[in-house]
Amino acid sequence: MGMPRAERPLENGPLRDFAAGLRRLRIDAGSPPYRELGARAHYSASVLSDVAGGR
Repeated sequence: MGMPRAERPLENGPLRDFAAGLRRLRIDAGSPPYRELGARAHYSASVLSDVAGGR
């Protein structure tokens, strides 16, 4: 498996704090891949990645 891509910088806006909080939680959990998180949370990896990116 390759190296995970770095998170994109968050843009200022109403979702910034929420997205930053999700990123901190992921780091505190040991930085599992979005695919693993998606399987556990029953969401797609792309949805979780978008939310953590403030989209």
